[in-house]
Amino acid sequence: GGAGFIGSNLIEKIISQGDEVVVVGRHLPAECKEDDNNLKDNITFYQADVTYYEFMEQLLIKEKFDYIVLLAAVISISGTIAEPLSTHFRKNKLKVKKVLFTSSSAVYGNIADTPRREDMPVSLENPYAIDKFASERYAMFYEKVYGIPTVAVRFFNVYGPRQKDAVDATLMLLKDPQISGKIFNVASGKSVSLIDLIVAFEEITGKKLKIIHNKGLKFDTKNSLADITKLEKTGFLPKYTFESGLRQYVKEEKRRLG
Repeated sequence: GGAGFIGSNLIEKIISQGDEVVVVGRHLPAECKEDDNNLKDNITFYQADVTYYEFMEQLLIKEKFDYIVLLAAVISISGTIAEPLSTHFRKNKLKVKKVLFTSSSAVYGNIADTPRREDMPVSLENPYAIDKFASERYAMFYEKVYGIPTVAVRFFNVYGPRQKDAVDATLMLLKDPQISGKIFNVASGKSVSLIDLIVAFEEITGKKLKIIHNKGLKFDTKNSLADITKLEKTGFLPKYTFESGLRQYVKEEKRRLG
């Protein structure tokens, strides 16, 4: 899933730390497209579907990865994601240091209680949430039964081309050898209403937006607020507030658009 929003930022951060990255996906990461990008030499790209089991099995045996991040997903509320491929690690006795599965706040659905804690009952209200939660359970099962170090993260609303909190949290959970067999909310721990978001966007950009009030879509989550106590206990603290992250997002977009 390296060509996606989170994946592309994660690749850049990993390479900046001196590591090499192998990407499997249907689309070429942006870092591989730019001839003048010095990241390109440290990326190996395989254009393939992660559900192609024979290919994935041979790749895992060949590369003997230290860490694996499962970011591949169909970007659709009713889409499905690839199931964990951890069976290959056990069968071929590969010594992976850790597998990290990226889940979603969608598993909480529209449960009444907020903020959302990892130990709350889930509310699986669409196929996307069902797929994510099922894959979480697969990941935790392999940790428990086969001893494969595994972590799952539930991302909330990730935004901004270079807003690095989600990436930093992912890398910290991935590389800390003391953390495994757990699920973490990854978010700021703060809630922002849609109206407040629009007002802040107007102030930062100096543009007035036309607001049209409609009913939400059928599968919309009405309120989404993460309890990040569990993440904070690992020592991780978000660096960005919503406004500072939004300002950085606008700044990067202006730079990108010239």
